[in-house]
Amino acid sequence: MSDNAIEIRNISKMYRLGEVGTGTLSHDLKRWWYKARGKEDPFLKLGQENKRDAAGGDYVWALKDISFDVKQGEVLGIIGKNGAGKSTLLKILAGIMQPDEGEINFYGKTVSILDIGAGFHPELTGREKVFLSASLYYLSVISIQYPDVVTEPLPFSAKKPDDEKSAKIVQQLRELFEKEKLYRVPDLTIQDLAKKMNLSVASLSYTINTVLKMNYRDFVNDYKISAVKEMLHNKNYQNLSMLGIATEAGFASEASFYRIFKTKVGMSPKEFRETSM
Repeated sequence: MSDNAIEIRNISKMYRLGEVGTGTLSHDLKRWWYKARGKEDPFLKLGQENKRDAAGGDYVWALKDISFDVKQGEVLGIIGKNGAGKSTLLKILAGIMQPDEGEINFYGKTVSILDIGAGFHPELTGREKVFLSASLYYLSVISIQYPDVVTEPLPFSAKKPDDEKSAKIVQQLRELFEKEKLYRVPDLTIQDLAKKMNLSVASLSYTINTVLKMNYRDFVNDYKISAVKEMLHNKNYQNLSMLGIATEAGFASEASFYRIFKTKVGMSPKEFRETSM
């Protein structure tokens, strides 16, 4: 079996400048006719540089004779200037478009996890976005849980807090949530919380992930669930509907309330109320 995960051989992709798609039908037919007879594409100029601002010619090679291998477990980054063909190459690898020349061999499953402007919720960390996007492709957590894939490095400007500072951050965080009951704010983001605590988002996220062994959303939901449990135990809330309890605890919707409660407690809120009476 090959040690390579991806093999790329002489990949080329050509675009027609100023046009959406590959060109006109007449041009496509003419290109096909020349190619069928073994002749060169009539719409390309010999020796023309692959520059978008180059004068003359309606076509440009976004990729030309690209070949390389990606070994299993290897991490590869593609770097280049605007217009170098980075996105074109990745779209070809993801199967979004086909190359005009060359071939690609895959050994295993390949999917596109993230892209620019993917539109995920800003509260999610990079690690969580990878898992969320992968789940849409029916990939199990185990199948993508490799350190090289899910590592979430801090920005260069951010410094990891030491153990003493992390302990102080956790103490400040818990005091803030218990006194001000910030979990009741449905749209409280980690950015808002970090600003309130006079911390960087990276430092706060790192502390929650490493010290409390959970992500920000799970931390907030734990407080919400604890508040719900107290209300379900309290006779003063017996006449309050489940939606009212969910709203009081800070859940944005009844559906998310039921889902999160059952995931963390192992039973529905109604079942929990019945067992606690």
